[in-house]
Amino acid sequence: ADPPDQQRSVNGVVARRGLKEAHSKALARRTETAYEAQLAIDAGRHIRVTRLTFIAVACFVLMVAVLIHATFSVVPPGHVGILAKFGRPQTELLLPGLRAIPPFVSTLTFINVEPQALSHQSSAPSRDYTEMHLALRLTFVVQDPMIYFVRTRGPAQAAVDAAINASLKTVLEEHLADAITQREGEVRDQLVEE
Repeated sequence: ADPPDQQRSVNGVVARRGLKEAHSKALARRTETAYEAQLAIDAGRHIRVTRLTFIAVACFVLMVAVLIHATFSVVPPGHVGILAKFGRPQTELLLPGLRAIPPFVSTLTFINVEPQALSHQSSAPSRDYTEMHLALRLTFVVQDPMIYFVRTRGPAQAAVDAAINASLKTVLEEHLADAITQREGEVRDQLVEE
């Protein structure tokens, strides 16, 4: 039988060896857990980097699409285009079709050059102060799109209404109510001349 001191030292060595093994197993588990945690963090960073890359590429593609959309315009058939750079109209008329325009500094306005019809209802006093109610139908063609563009700067109806009202007042003030109804053709011709 071994003396008690010797057994203790054997038991101490065994206990220390068991403690070292337990410690290295715990350390290995912690290292493995830390490694797995680091992998998870790296994967999360990778996912974030991938998302950021995707967002950056999507923003770039969107900007290119907006730039292309702003650069090209289609002038429809029966119209001409007037390009205004910084609000100043250019002298060249753009014919129907696909046209490249400088983006963000210019606007393209379409002018209809086909025959157009506008209806107008108005009332004005005649020379004898009889209120005359007239319904007119005006057919017109824009002869010079540049002059039309500079003078109207809005819908054709507003410009035509203003011109017709001024002409009606001038013409109707010259005639009596009976003369207007009896000589409709002459009054119409005089309105056209105005």
